[in-house]
Amino acid sequence: MNKLIRGKRYNTETARRVGAHGAEELYTKRSGEFFLAMQDEIRPITPEEAAEWGEKYLSPDKYKEIFAAADDSSKGRLGIMLPPSMIEKLRRKAQEHRISTSEYLEKIIEAHLKEGR
Repeated sequence: MNKLIRGKRYNTETARRVGAHGAEELYTKRSGEFFLAMQDEIRPITPEEAAEWGEKYLSPDKYKEIFAAADDSSKGRLGIMLPPSMIEKLRRKAQEHRISTSEYLEKIIEAHLKEGR
């Protein structure tokens, strides 16, 4: 499902599906925004509303995974310069995995560091 709401695109094909309860499915966009998809309807919701939904319907581990990642205060920032072609490749790979580019880079770096390189 793909809808334009108040000038913003909400697409269940490109967003990450967080969980489902009945006919409701919670998604998060690469931008960190959340929305609920229900049959033919999409409803954008605030991070607080998403967290409330998650408390009710997600397992404790899934809740922690999603909402600890959404809490930027638990992460630092690092600015890096990359060639535009590499940035585009990273974005495409992240989209294939249905996660944000930051999450994808974090996974790549973690794997690299675990290998002891």
